[in-house]
Amino acid sequence: MATARVQETIGQLQAAVRDGVLANLHSVVAFQQGQALLEAYFEGEDERYGRSLGRVQFGPDVPHDLRSVSKSIVGLLFGMVAIERRLDMHALLSSILVQRRAQFGRAAQQLTLAHVATMTMGLQWDESISYADPKNAERQMAAAPDRVAYVLGLEPAEPPGQHWHYCGGATELLAAVITDLTGCPLLEFATRRLFQPLGLQSVEWMGDDKGPFAASGLRLIPLELARIGQLVLQNGDWQGRPIVPGSWLREALRPRVPIEGDMSYGYHFYAGGTVHQKQPVRFSAAFGNGGQHLYVLPELNAVVVITAGHYNDFGTGHELPGRVLREHILPLLAAGAAYQR
Repeated sequence: MATARVQETIGQLQAAVRDGVLANLHSVVAFQQGQALLEAYFEGEDERYGRSLGRVQFGPDVPHDLRSVSKSIVGLLFGMVAIERRLDMHALLSSILVQRRAQFGRAAQQLTLAHVATMTMGLQWDESISYADPKNAERQMAAAPDRVAYVLGLEPAEPPGQHWHYCGGATELLAAVITDLTGCPLLEFATRRLFQPLGLQSVEWMGDDKGPFAASGLRLIPLELARIGQLVLQNGDWQGRPIVPGSWLREALRPRVPIEGDMSYGYHFYAGGTVHQKQPVRFSAAFGNGGQHLYVLPELNAVVVITAGHYNDFGTGHELPGRVLREHILPLLAAGAAYQR
């Protein structure tokens, strides 16, 4: 049953890509019950952190930009430090980044770790415009001599804790907590504590002379991103070894701040849901510019990774992965697993 259904689903995806219904879809990978269930790779236009790669034939060994999926990976790394150092999420950020206190503006002085982790900082920050536009806040942060100091010096837009506003600067601050408390550069810490334990071989974290772009620079092959999703699904354990504290994941994946519709935000992870055959299906997710989506679906004991090339297209870049999930992957997953309610 499984093989025939998987091949049928791959055929449907191939036809939809060929006919332009799912134009510039790059890959779809699904795990269920801890096993790779489906891998489908296509051909399309791609970029490497904003630089065109032309037309690429994707496959199991071809790395892909994850863009803002990087934020959720940083969230996992921060969680390791937060649990090990027994950080109070309601503690002021200034009490943690003590070596940077001179950089704190009046707005940043009010920020707690929870404000940062939930992107409710209330700072003047706008990522709603194209990342090709120099006025985009993340572009401005990247160009600053000190990215952390840039974020800490921003003016207030509203009191912190009121509303969710998408902010790559929040991820840069979490990365600063990691590096300042551990004394270890972000990529070195991530490699030692996450990538190597999971056996990831394709890791590349784009950056500059100031370090990796914490909010958006990670590149991986889709199968390895699915492995990170499987780690989350397994409450932080990998092959019998705890990698990410389960206590952190239970807090991080919990809906904390409403975004819109049925979507909420936890600690650097999205919490949402969809419907299949009139049954609600919950997911935890990480989303990246261009159509990079990681879904963790506990009721189906499944993980889904979707990559695409719709960079800076905020409509199609988000809608296409959701359509792939609803129309092609959920029917396959639902056929192979009973809902665990």
